Amino acid sequence: MREWVPLRDEYLAEFLRLDGPGDFDIGKCSRCMAQFDSANPLLFPTRCGDCFSGVIRCSNCCVQDHTCHPLHNIQKWNGLFFEKTTLRDLGLCVQLGHVPGSACVNPEPGPAEFTVIHTNGIHVINLNYCGCSGAGNRRQQLLRREWFPASQVIPQTCCTFRVLESFQTTSLQSKISAYDFYGAIAKLTDATGLDDMKDRYRVFGRLARQFHHTIMLKRGGRGHASSGAAGTSSGELALMCLACPRPGVNLSTSWKDVNEEKRFLYTQVVTIDACFRLKRRDVSSREKDPSLGTGWAYFVEDEPYREHLLKYTDQQEMSTCVGLAALDHANTKFSAGLEATGVGAIQCRHEMQLPNGVGDLQKGERYANMDFIFASAMRHFRDGRELGPTVVSYDICCQWSKNLFERLRRLPDDMFFEVEIDGIRYAIPKFHILAHLLKCQLNYSLNLMRGVGRTDGENIERGWSKIEGAAGSTKEMGPGSRHDTLDHHWGFANWLVYIGFGKTLRRKLISAVVELKEQRDSFIDFSERVEEEDLARWTAIVKAWDEDSSAPNPYEPATSGLTEAAARLQIAQEESRRVAQRNSTSRNVTASAFLIEGLAIEDQQAQLRADIKALGNTVTDSQGLTIVERKTALFTRIARFRRIQGQHMVMAPTDGSEEDLSSCVQDIELGLPSSLTGDQTGLLRSADLINAEDRLREAQCYEALEKLRHHLYLRTGLVSYRRRNVRHQGAATRARGFVDRNEAKVQLFAEKYRRARAARLNLIGPGVGPGGWEEDLQVLHRDDIRVMNASAATADQPPTRTSALGEGHRHVSWIWKAAVSAAGESNGMNEALRVEWSKAKARVDRWSEEVDLLREEMRRVQASLKHRAAWWQNRVNTCEHLDGQALVGAIAYARKQESLQHRLSAHFRYLWRGLQESSRDEEIARTFSKPRRSARVTAGDENGEEIIENGEDIN
Repeated sequence: MREWVPLRDEYLAEFLRLDGPGDFDIGKCSRCMAQFDSANPLLFPTRCGDCFSGVIRCSNCCVQDHTCHPLHNIQKWNGLFFEKTTLRDLGLCVQLGHVPGSACVNPEPGPAEFTVIHTNGIHVINLNYCGCSGAGNRRQQLLRREWFPASQVIPQTCCTFRVLESFQTTSLQSKISAYDFYGAIAKLTDATGLDDMKDRYRVFGRLARQFHHTIMLKRGGRGHASSGAAGTSSGELALMCLACPRPGVNLSTSWKDVNEEKRFLYTQVVTIDACFRLKRRDVSSREKDPSLGTGWAYFVEDEPYREHLLKYTDQQEMSTCVGLAALDHANTKFSAGLEATGVGAIQCRHEMQLPNGVGDLQKGERYANMDFIFASAMRHFRDGRELGPTVVSYDICCQWSKNLFERLRRLPDDMFFEVEIDGIRYAIPKFHILAHLLKCQLNYSLNLMRGVGRTDGENIERGWSKIEGAAGSTKEMGPGSRHDTLDHHWGFANWLVYIGFGKTLRRKLISAVVELKEQRDSFIDFSERVEEEDLARWTAIVKAWDEDSSAPNPYEPATSGLTEAAARLQIAQEESRRVAQRNSTSRNVTASAFLIEGLAIEDQQAQLRADIKALGNTVTDSQGLTIVERKTALFTRIARFRRIQGQHMVMAPTDGSEEDLSSCVQDIELGLPSSLTGDQTGLLRSADLINAEDRLREAQCYEALEKLRHHLYLRTGLVSYRRRNVRHQGAATRARGFVDRNEAKVQLFAEKYRRARAARLNLIGPGVGPGGWEEDLQVLHRDDIRVMNASAATADQPPTRTSALGEGHRHVSWIWKAAVSAAGESNGMNEALRVEWSKAKARVDRWSEEVDLLREEMRRVQASLKHRAAWWQNRVNTCEHLDGQALVGAIAYARKQESLQHRLSAHFRYLWRGLQESSRDEEIARTFSKPRRSARVTAGDENGEEIIENGEDIN
């Protein structure tokens, strides 16, 4: 850029030079050499803005030169400057039905002002149709010149194929709307607003939709079928995944006979999710704006879907096990004016949208919607009523999977299927699972599930990024237009994955082979440090759980810390037994009740302090009144506590006036045994109080840590959800409120832990000092408060997709290792070691499966391309219903598509050379693990584009 700045004046001068005649003679025509005469309409000096030459010719020569280019922009010299004119004004008349430039013996004049929308502007032309025998009707004559007519009988407007193709590619790539694209074409025609140009926006939008639909039918081979477009079946126009297992396409009939260890290679992995950005306002109707092919591509069949939903009008949206229901509700409850609040969809593991796997949502993610969408998509992967081995990943699978098959039985008969072979297994995506409870993380983790490789389940989230850009233009569309438009966008996204399989699978396989070696070496080193007896026992536990998920979970510690409620119960029971043995009730309130009340008041004080701090200095009258009432209630409770305290302690260690108590009630020192110094312990009437509070404080520590971990998980889910689904100011404000309230809980439980730990240290006394329990209950620093997969350096940063998916390379804060109480479990460290060993083994197993899966997917891709090529070859023999040049064109198109499949297959084989043989894994790992190749494969766009360093090919 710095090199260009000094040359600006030169560039500016050349720009100005282009407004004059330049190097061309303004006195005579450069072609016929005739002298220009402004009084003669045939001898105007003109030049073309679209031709490369830029020569100045007379108007007569200009018309003759442009019989093959009737839509070029022409300028004429008026004696002072070049001004805009048209070929129509110069006398050009476009003749259809004949070779350009030849005459027609039976011309039929077209409309007086025939409008053509082209890439370089909007043109008004003179047009003659051909009335000769065999020329075809008017719309056919236009289509044969690649002009798409706006009406079927007497068209007055058309769009060229080029402008429709340009809009199709531009809109699919950049998500530009038809309104903006047409506006740009209009401004290209006249940026001054002085021309009286008719608005053809609605015509353009209608023609673009018809053109795109026709292209989909053509690519789906419907023009080669005798039944034509009307014979299109459900999902037929969707582009199917090359790598997914499909019996009869890329799987042999004997795939069911493989041994159990390799059965996972034929598992279909699908992911389900909803997107609340793809809304649609309640405009138009299905009667006014029907879909051109409902259910032919990616959306479910409209009528059966609506009939099904009418049976469940009162069904509420699904909630989750971790509190995201509140955020869901906040994002979907304001549905006034919306006909669809979003869409639910299902994709395969390879980020391709499944046919008939998209449906509109009316309010939230209801079972009725998601069940229908799931069953509709899975029809294309069934063998009759049997569905092969399938893994379903859904961010609320822990809830949705319950009673699923009972709900499926209530679907239309053609939707229901039986589960055969390995049945269906359920998982939660790796990023979303961090927002779930520990139980869900253990039972639905893709990191721990056998046979799924390194599937992350988040591919549908990446899929939303490819389609969400269309939300702005589709939300104002009618129902049919919106479905057709989104079908095109999903088709384009699928196509990018389709042609990118070569580079994508290459990149993934190289990374998987290298990572497998690293993980395997690490696991072997880990295992060598474990006693043989423990190793055998741990291996048996893992194997038993893999075979039967009801067996003890090897990834879950066998014991957990005592909860505060359990500790209270134990202490109360012991005290009750002591009182019964003494047969005495010397005190009105037991020691356990005294301590429990004190801890409860302590928690209430902490909550009040946090709320006052959150309000800051801007407190409304209503908020101020609430704070005063809470202080009054707390003061009353503390006063009652003081009366109880006298029964267990010689004197209350804190006193003060009523005014001081009511104004700073949240900071009053309660005087529990843990707050006494060494020389004050004589104030206690019973030494049992110290032991009882110590146990309660230990339980408080473990329970505070558990709740802290829970809200950290919830933080991950809330922030991720807000980023993905919330956009408008109102919804964003509400979502921010949920995040802030959860963050307040994080800080509250962190403070509770620190308070309980400090109290316990004081109870132990200076003569004893800290003990082994501190290995589990360590000092809680600020950078320790982070999600499991975040490092200390990013503790205060919002969770990211990268940090959440790094199970194999995590930096774990100590708070995630403190699930076992050292006092309650003597071999707690051994249990933690067993869990880590089990997870290390799971990482090796998943990477090993991933390598096998990728090689099997490479084989399936080649088989699918071969099958598709044969399918197109067969289309040559199915178009006998066509005749003449239509038949010749159909055969040529089928051959072209067949050739494309073969070329893709050859290209993929070239990219995969030397990678499909497992015997070369050591060589691959060694080649790509060198330090100079630390960035082995640099991912580019979402379709698997990457930069491969020189010398990476394994020949």
